[in-house]
Formats: sequence, structure tokens, C-alpha cells
Amino acid sequence: MSKRWLKDFLRYINKVFLPEGYTKWAKDKRKDPEIKPGTIWVTLLMGFAFQVRSLEELERRAKESFKKLLPRKQKPPSADTIRHSAVGMELEPIKKLYAEVVNKARRSKMLPVIGHYRVAAIDGTGIFSSRSRCCPACQQIHHRNGTITYEHKIVTCQIVGGKPPLILGFEPIKPGEGETTAAKRLADCLYQEYKHFADIVVVDAGFAKAPFINHLCSKNIHLVVRLKDERMHIVKDAKGIFSRQVAAKKWREDKSATTHVEVSAWDEEQFNSWEGAEKPLRVVKIKEVRHGYAIIGGKRREAIEKIEILAATTLSKNEAPPELIREIIHRRWEIENTGYHELKGNWNMEHGFIHQEVAFQVILWFMFLAINLFRLFLYRNRRSYADSGYSVREIAEKMRNALEHIRERNLSRYLFDTG
Repeated sequence: MSKRWLKDFLRYINKVFLPEGYTKWAKDKRKDPEIKPGTIWVTLLMGFAFQVRSLEELERRAKESFKKLLPRKQKPPSADTIRHSAVGMELEPIKKLYAEVVNKARRSKMLPVIGHYRVAAIDGTGIFSSRSRCCPACQQIHHRNGTITYEHKIVTCQIVGGKPPLILGFEPIKPGEGETTAAKRLADCLYQEYKHFADIVVVDAGFAKAPFINHLCSKNIHLVVRLKDERMHIVKDAKGIFSRQVAAKKWREDKSATTHVEVSAWDEEQFNSWEGAEKPLRVVKIKEVRHGYAIIGGKRREAIEKIEILAATTLSKNEAPPELIREIIHRRWEIENTGYHELKGNWNMEHGFIHQEVAFQVILWFMFLAINLFRLFLYRNRRSYADSGYSVREIAEKMRNALEHIRERNLSRYLFDTG
């Protein structure tokens, strides 16, 4: 079965997503290299598809089994060769390949929606961490014991609301700049590549900045943003108004036979008290009371959890009821859970793969491209993989192991013979 999964994956990405002759797009600054840039591309793509944890592991597996994915006369690259190539690799052809895959998924209507809206979350994180290696593009984290951790920081945009949770793109956070500055640049890049890349963008309170709101509004993209800063005038005004009102809407959601959530929503429009915001905003307050059971002292007792959420949005009441705003806010966590948590757990994104301004982006683009292709494949075959009971990590491991034992040597036709 593992061998069939491996071949199905290679056939699928070749037939549906990889453009004809794409390996010829690859260019780096090496002169007359023995190992072509296109071979570096394929090695990185397949390495990350099968979740290698370092470039050294990729080198070892390339020599042992990944070479079966290369043309017979092509030598697999070493870790040093990959690093040397990545430092001088042209980014634009990689971004072109990445956009081709995303656009094919969009045209095939494979992206999930919430209600009838395509929703994307934007958030920031640290990657490629190291205590010893760094470059001018690294950020520094100073610890109390005097040590320093070096890492790259990025903002990422991911589709939320269901499967497949496609990553639309990322933007590096430069030393000395904030997340919202990089997020505005990311929105510009996504808009230039995909135009209306999302109907709604949802962000956490760290992005609750008027310039960011105005920037998205200028592209006709709606925003839903958590509000946590009690000092903001709009927060004070909204809480003052809501304290004098009864909830505008109440409903109950049954989660199981023994658990349910009671939800109350307060909802008002035309707030003009967000300094710098160029249009009035709507504020929604959600209060949840979650009823369930917990084992305390060996006895089953009722457990009650209370949660309160305040959010601002550019969506009107007619465009999105409070139930939808609540779902969008909760779905934002997908960029943390199916996004960063999975990336750092399954794909080892915190590992210091490389530290150089261009090279780290090369590695990351191929990591995200491989993840997207893997997720699209699992979504396309979701029933058979759901029935298998295996996790994403276990499926990747089984494909990787299948490659070690498969005798077929013309697998390169799925990756190279497209042009």
C-alpha cells in the first residue's frame, strides 16, 4: 500500500500541479555546476514532502533512496551543494512555481470557505533557530543567562475554514521592523500575484493597527481583528455601550451528548473612535459558557468554562451575522494549530536549516510548496487516508520508506520529464 501511495502522490502532483518544464526555470549563480539547479529544486521539494528534518538528513537520503527520483546520470546533491546553490538561487522562478500551484488549486475550487467567504489568517512566527549561526537578516533573542538565540521571523498567510489549509505565501520580518509592516508588504505581494486573494483576513490583537486596517480596505478586503488592548478608545466605547445592553442574540450549540456551549453576542456598528482608521468599524462581543464534565479527585464533576471575545470588523451586520464573526475568530487558530504547530512538529521548521538572507527564503518556499502539495494530495484522497487511521507524519514516513524499497528507477519521469 505504501508503494501505491508513493506512486499516486508523484502521479498526482505531476499531472495536476507541476507545470511542464518547470525544472528548467531554476537558476543560481554557480558557474557550470555539475548538479543543475533543477535537480536542487526536485531534491528540496521531495525532501520536504517526505519531511526530512535537516539538510544533512536530506543528503543521506538523497544518496540512499531519493536518487531514484533523479535521472540516472544525475548525481544527488550534498548538503553543502544545496546551501551553495541556495545562496545564489533566483527567488522569482520559485515564486512563479509556487503561484502556479496555488492558482490551480483556486481554479479547481479546492480552497475551503466559511459561509460563502474565503478567509485567510495572517500571523507571525520565528523559524530556523540557532544558538551559534546567524546572518544580517536574523533577529536576536537575548536570554537572562546571557546567551543569544538567532532566528528568522516571518509573517505567513494561510487559508482557514477547513481542508486543505493552503499557505498562500510569507514575507520576512526585517530586523527592527514590526509584524504589521511585513504583513502590509505580504498583502501587497499576494494582491499583485492573486488579486483578490481572500474575501476576509482575520488577525490577532497584535495586528490591531489602523494603518494595517486601512491597507487591507484599500484592496477591498474585509478584516476581522481581535481587540485586547483596554487602552484603545474603541474598546472603551464598545464595552461602555455593551454594559448597558442585553445581548442582541443568544444561541446554544450541542457539542456532544454531555457537552454544550451557550453563546451570547452584542453587536454594534458605526464606531469612529479607532484613531487613524479611515472608515467606521463594527464591534462584536462574544461571551461563551462551555458546559462539560471533568474528572476531579476521581469523581466526575460538571465543568464550566467562560470565554469572552471582543472583535472589530469592516463587515456590516447584513454581510455577516455574529455567528459567522465568531466562527471566523475561532478559525484563526488554524494558522497556529494546522499551521505553525504542524510545521514545527512535522516539518521541523524551527531547525536552523540555513542562515543567509536569500537562502533561508529558498528553503522556506520549497518547504511550503511541498506542504501545500502534500495537503492537496491528502485532500484529494481524503477518504482512503482517513480510513487508514494514519497521521500526516506517519503517511509521509511510509512514503519515504517505500521509496527506499521500491525497485523502479524511472520515477524521475514524474518530476523531470514534464519538459
